Amino acid sequence: MALMASVRAHAIEGGNLQAAIASVAARYGARRFNLTDPGACHCANGEGNCIGCESKPMYKDFRRNPGHDGRDGLTGSVITTPLFPGAEGQAGECTIVVGRPDGTQQRYTSRYDLHLTGFDIEDGNGDGIFEPGGMPSPMCRIPIYVNPSKFILPTTGSDNCALIPSSIAPGTEVTLADSIKVLIRQSENPPAIGTQYFKQDQVSVKASMPWLNRDLPFFEFSRSVDIQYPIELRNLDFLSAMAPGSTSRSTYEVYNKGSRALGSSTTSQRIVEVNIAIPEDTGALNSTEDTWASDVGVDIKEIRAESATELQQVIRISSDSPNDQQMVIRVDLYISVPLDQVADDEVQRDMQLVHQNDVHCQISSRHVFNPKSRFLLVTNSQVEQKGTQALLRFINNDLGVDADLWNVSLYGGLQYRPEASRGTSENVIRTYQGKSIIFLDNEFGFFGSGARTLAGLCDTAILSEACVRGTGLLFLGSANFNVFRSLSASVVQALASNIQHIPRILKPSSEFQSVEEFVSSVCQSRLLQSTETSIFTVPVSKLWYRSNKTVPAVTAKRLAKSLRQRFPQERFLVTTLRPDNTSTEGSQRDLGKVIILHGCPKQNILLAVESAAPNMTNIDAFQSSGSLNDSESISSLESPRLNLFEMFMIVSSLPSTTKCNIVWLRSAEITSSRCKRCSEVAQRAILLCLQRDINHEINLFLDSSAQLDTGQEPKAKGSLRVLALHFPTLYHLFSHPTALTSEPIPEEVVDLLAYAEASVLPRKKRQVLQYHLTPFFCRRSQVHRFFVFVIDALLEHKAFTAATIRDFHNRVRKDIHSNWNRSKRDTTSVITAMCSEFTRKSNHAFTKGQLSSKDVVPKTEMVEPTQWDERWERLEAERLRVAEECRMAREELGARILDA
Repeated sequence: MALMASVRAHAIEGGNLQAAIASVAARYGARRFNLTDPGACHCANGEGNCIGCESKPMYKDFRRNPGHDGRDGLTGSVITTPLFPGAEGQAGECTIVVGRPDGTQQRYTSRYDLHLTGFDIEDGNGDGIFEPGGMPSPMCRIPIYVNPSKFILPTTGSDNCALIPSSIAPGTEVTLADSIKVLIRQSENPPAIGTQYFKQDQVSVKASMPWLNRDLPFFEFSRSVDIQYPIELRNLDFLSAMAPGSTSRSTYEVYNKGSRALGSSTTSQRIVEVNIAIPEDTGALNSTEDTWASDVGVDIKEIRAESATELQQVIRISSDSPNDQQMVIRVDLYISVPLDQVADDEVQRDMQLVHQNDVHCQISSRHVFNPKSRFLLVTNSQVEQKGTQALLRFINNDLGVDADLWNVSLYGGLQYRPEASRGTSENVIRTYQGKSIIFLDNEFGFFGSGARTLAGLCDTAILSEACVRGTGLLFLGSANFNVFRSLSASVVQALASNIQHIPRILKPSSEFQSVEEFVSSVCQSRLLQSTETSIFTVPVSKLWYRSNKTVPAVTAKRLAKSLRQRFPQERFLVTTLRPDNTSTEGSQRDLGKVIILHGCPKQNILLAVESAAPNMTNIDAFQSSGSLNDSESISSLESPRLNLFEMFMIVSSLPSTTKCNIVWLRSAEITSSRCKRCSEVAQRAILLCLQRDINHEINLFLDSSAQLDTGQEPKAKGSLRVLALHFPTLYHLFSHPTALTSEPIPEEVVDLLAYAEASVLPRKKRQVLQYHLTPFFCRRSQVHRFFVFVIDALLEHKAFTAATIRDFHNRVRKDIHSNWNRSKRDTTSVITAMCSEFTRKSNHAFTKGQLSSKDVVPKTEMVEPTQWDERWERLEAERLRVAEECRMAREELGARILDA
């Protein structure tokens, strides 16, 4: 191949075959022979070629015959663009040259060169206010006109123009003492409710030469003028909520913007009246004659110039007035026309409506405590009547329980009034501990403190106390999740003091000598269902491989990690307390303490739900999907009603004990004898809520390193110990009184047990492999065996046979969970999809439309002492703000309410 390549290369270079062969033979050392060549090469003046001969370039011209000419192009189209005449040329100029005797000249562009340098605008009655329909200016005969405009109208008489003086010396100014008479157009419609009549217009004047009918150039001059009435309503201070049968005092102001006093007793004799009207079926107003009527008028004797007069009005609400409705109080302000505009033969002067306002007041029923109520609905003055009715209808008809109402605008916060707090706690939240409280968290005006939400008016210490005692807290229709985030963090970790003051408030029972002693105490508290949060301390032990400065921080971090792993359902806040270094001897032995705040457990309910448009969910669609068995259990479908997402979140606010109680009492025999039956919608929502809660608790346990420690007790009793410590919802389900009897088990409870077992099974492929390859060492496999034991024990107690129990477990692995089917492997996703389908929302909208304290504070935290103090300072400042605003609101209510 190499030989052929070389030969080919020489052939391409132009050598003959012999020369190529000779060159290759010489390169590869071939044996040479003496051969004779009859022809000489170019080097020897011959015709042959050799390696040394240079290549001769060869040139040859090639020429291609030219092609034929192309065809002629098409002719152009006819011009269709229209032609227009050009723009006009620049106007010509005429210059008038005036020669003086001294030889100087002055040039002018017109015969007259008059300029208006200014003018003043005065009102007819001298109060400084230009109001529509007012008196024109004084008359003067000068040849100056006012240009008509939208609101300025010239008069029709001879006093609408005047003459310029006959001669004005060049370069001089003349000030005219006269004025022009004009009219201001009367307003055709009264001002809109809540607005004042205010218009702006330009007053311009011009001069005209009558004999030429030509305006003088450079003479126009304009000035802006404000057209308005001299009085207005200000500071309408009415209560935003009143109870039926109550009487209150309201105040408002009438402000005079003019420079002259107004009123029937003043020199202007302009009458100012205020008319207040209230619906007849809601209440009455107290008149100046000390009578009660639905419409009263007030004659204001005098309002000084540029000042306000405060007036009062007493309002009484009828005892039989409907609750939870908005009452509109109309306040109208009138003023009479100026006296010089009234004809001599007129007996009654016209009154002009200049300002009107609507004041909205909610009629809300007083709070009446019902011991049987399971809900407290906290509202405000901006909640619509249909929203409250929809909530009460769902709670009463669908859940079958009672609900009480509390209006913060009626009580000035969440505290009872001093006269109503006898025999009860000061704060209404303490009265409903262990129940559910729904806060309608929209924005509303709160007694001069600005826009507030109910989340911004709650005392975090009281909420934390209620939360740890099993009270469900739901903020429905939250306008801002950021406010709830701050509130939730403060409630879960309610700091009672800063770091330096903790030793003063610490109880002897809160001090432990070791971490193991503290952990044992936490376990016992959970088993006993303790409902208190407190601050605990553990001393710091010296570590030989650590310096004394780093030992406290290292101990606190280790303790926080240990608590996070051993108690996944609890939330602690851990920090360090430096020792008192006043004594040198003590500082050598004392390395400080670890401070532990036991916060609210994750099982406690603290939720916020975003605001949703009402009546967006059709319950008929839910019925037709097969999720409901009958239509008679549905609450009234008449508007207004809640959507399914709001229903689901209200059910979520129920404590776990209440939801488990409703599920156990599902059968018709038990329901008829013990409680009112819930609707199918409520039953379905309760079942989904319990499935989601149980699944969440199981996932928390599996993601931690907590152990299934049954203690030294028998296996059945030890199983309840594990459930109480790590699975509180299942503990309430298994420890229900009906679960200990021989009564039949409802199908809903069987479904809960099935989804509980499915939640323990593997969720991912690697978990499936680990579950089957290492069944005795796999943590998930151990938990599954524990769940199978406790479920089988309950089913056997409910007279289930071995075959029935086997069918139950086969149903779990076949219908609910599957290791090889991707859509059934993750039980958490399956339950979330079921909740989304129930609420008619996407998975994203269902998840992001709610916020729980478990999302805000998901686990145990370790903070520095400075961070602890910063949180406490923010929390204390918020507490003081809430207390001060509520105190001012109660003081205002005390001054306004005349009787309860």
